[in-house]
Amino acid sequence: MKTIELNQFNTTFRVEGSSQTRSLEIKKVDLYSSDSQGLKLNVIDEKDITIYSQPLNQSGITVVGKRFVFYDHLSVNVEAEQADTTFAVTLHIVLN
Repeated sequence: MKTIELNQFNTTFRVEGSSQTRSLEIKKVDLYSSDSQGLKLNVIDEKDITIYSQPLNQSGITVVGKRFVFYDHLSVNVEAEQADTTFAVTLHIVLN
């Protein structure tokens, strides 16, 4: 399992497809700090279409447990309702 750190300055990460990597499983998201209630996890496909969206639990841990299959690439971002929101999250993922 890998971890990815995201915050208000680095809100998105992108996974490139290869012969070894064709899916991404998001196990959970740990929210370490936030000054807003309106944080949302988004998964975006190759055509920049949001294929999954889930509000993040303010108590600290959001269990996602979803697997996403892709060919070229997939992007995951954390979006805040207010532009000046500060936050820090860790995504727990598995690449297959």
